[in-house]
Amino acid sequence: MRPKITGYPALELHEEQILIVVKTYPRPSFKYRELVCTAGITLNGKWIRFYPISYRYLDYNKWYKKYQWINVKIEKNSNDFRIDSYRPTETSIQAIGEPITTNKQWIDRKNLILPTVQSNSLEEIEEKYNKNSISLGIFKPKEIIDFIIEQESLEWSKKQQ
Repeated sequence: MRPKITGYPALELHEEQILIVVKTYPRPSFKYRELVCTAGITLNGKWIRFYPISYRYLDYNKWYKKYQWINVKIEKNSNDFRIDSYRPTETSIQAIGEPITTNKQWIDRKNLILPTVQSNSLEEIEEKYNKNSISLGIFKPKEIIDFIIEQESLEWSKKQQ
C-alpha cells in the first residue's frame, strides 16, 4: 500500500510536466528491448523516475535532453513498490523548448534543483526509503574526500548483445 505522502503525481494515467535531470545510458533488456531510466522533477518539486523507455527507438521528435522540460502521460508503475516510480506512455512524450543552459554559472538550473534538496545526508535518503519507499533525492555533501571515475567496459557481453 502506498504511504500517505503528498505532492507526488496521481496514480492513474495523466499528463505531467517534468524537468529531465537524469538520463541513464541505454542498456539492453530482454523484457523491454532496452532501458533508459530517466528521473526528473515535477512542477510540485517532487523527484520521480519513469521507465521503461526505449529511448533510441522513439521517434526522433520524442527525444529529450537533460535539463529540458517535457510533457508526458504517466501512471504509477504497479510493478514497482517505490513511491516515486512511474510508467510513461512513450508516444505521449513531448519536449518543451530548449534545455536550460549553463550560462550565468548554472544559476537557472540551480534555481530549479536546489529547492528540491530535502535531505542533509545519504543516511537521511536511506531512512526515507526504509520508511516510505522514497528512493530518489539529493543532498549537498558536507565534505568531498575523494572522487574516483572508473571507466566501464565499452564492450557489451554476449548476453547484452
